[in-house]
Amino acid sequence: MLIIALLIVQITQSQTLETQIDSVLLAVFKASDEPGAVFLVAKDGKPMYRKAFGKSNIELDVNMKPENIFQIG
Repeated sequence: MLIIALLIVQITQSQTLETQIDSVLLAVFKASDEPGAVFLVAKDGKPMYRKAFGKSNIELDVNMKPENIFQIG
Protein backbone atom coordinates (compact mmCIF):
# COMPACT_ATOMS: atom_id res chain seq x y z
CA MET A 1 0.00 0.00 0.00
CA LEU A 2 2.80 2.41 0.84
CA ILE A 3 4.41 1.92 -2.57
CA ILE A 4 1.12 2.57 -4.35
CA ALA A 5 0.54 5.71 -2.28
CA LEU A 6 4.03 6.99 -3.12
CA LEU A 7 3.48 6.35 -6.83
CA ILE A 8 0.18 8.22 -6.76
CA VAL A 9 1.83 11.20 -5.03
CA GLN A 10 4.67 11.18 -7.58
CA ILE A 11 2.27 11.06 -10.53
CA THR A 12 0.14 13.86 -9.07
CA GLN A 13 3.20 16.06 -8.47
CA SER A 14 4.46 15.38 -12.01
CA GLN A 15 1.13 16.36 -13.53
CA THR A 16 1.05 19.51 -11.43
CA LEU A 17 4.59 20.44 -12.51
CA GLU A 18 3.74 19.76 -16.16
CA THR A 19 0.60 21.88 -15.91
CA GLN A 20 2.52 24.74 -14.30
CA ILE A 21 5.30 24.69 -16.90
CA ASP A 22 2.77 24.36 -19.74
CA SER A 23 0.88 27.45 -18.54
CA VAL A 24 4.08 29.54 -18.59
CA LEU A 25 5.26 28.29 -21.99
CA LEU A 26 1.85 28.44 -23.66
CA ALA A 27 1.67 32.12 -22.71
CA VAL A 28 4.77 32.69 -24.87
CA PHE A 29 4.11 30.15 -27.61
CA LYS A 30 0.43 30.91 -28.22
CA ALA A 31 0.28 30.07 -31.92
CA SER A 32 1.37 26.69 -33.23
CA ASP A 33 2.32 28.19 -36.61
CA GLU A 34 5.19 30.36 -35.31
CA PRO A 35 8.87 29.54 -34.68
CA GLY A 36 9.16 27.27 -31.69
CA ALA A 37 11.50 25.83 -29.10
CA VAL A 38 12.16 22.67 -27.12
CA PHE A 39 12.18 22.67 -23.34
CA LEU A 40 13.68 20.21 -20.87
CA VAL A 41 13.46 20.34 -17.10
CA ALA A 42 15.56 17.81 -15.19
CA LYS A 43 16.04 17.03 -11.54
CA ASP A 44 18.99 14.98 -10.30
CA GLY A 45 19.86 14.20 -13.92
CA LYS A 46 16.42 12.76 -14.70
CA PRO A 47 14.08 14.50 -17.18
CA MET A 48 10.87 15.64 -15.53
CA TYR A 49 9.48 17.69 -18.40
CA ARG A 50 10.28 17.52 -22.11
CA LYS A 51 8.14 19.19 -24.74
CA ALA A 52 8.32 21.07 -28.01
CA PHE A 53 6.25 24.05 -29.10
CA GLY A 54 5.77 25.74 -32.47
CA LYS A 55 7.39 25.07 -35.83
CA SER A 56 10.94 24.07 -36.65
CA ASN A 57 10.39 25.10 -40.28
CA ILE A 58 7.58 27.53 -41.05
CA GLU A 59 8.08 27.38 -44.82
CA LEU A 60 7.69 23.60 -44.96
CA ASP A 61 5.13 23.50 -42.11
CA VAL A 62 7.28 21.18 -39.95
CA ASN A 63 6.43 20.96 -36.25
CA MET A 64 9.10 21.23 -33.58
CA LYS A 65 9.87 17.89 -31.87
CA PRO A 66 11.75 17.21 -28.62
CA GLU A 67 14.15 15.06 -30.67
CA ASN A 68 15.27 18.00 -32.86
CA ILE A 69 19.01 18.66 -32.91
CA PHE A 70 20.18 22.26 -32.59
CA GLN A 71 23.49 23.82 -33.53
CA ILE A 72 24.91 26.06 -30.85
CA GLY A 73 27.31 28.62 -32.23
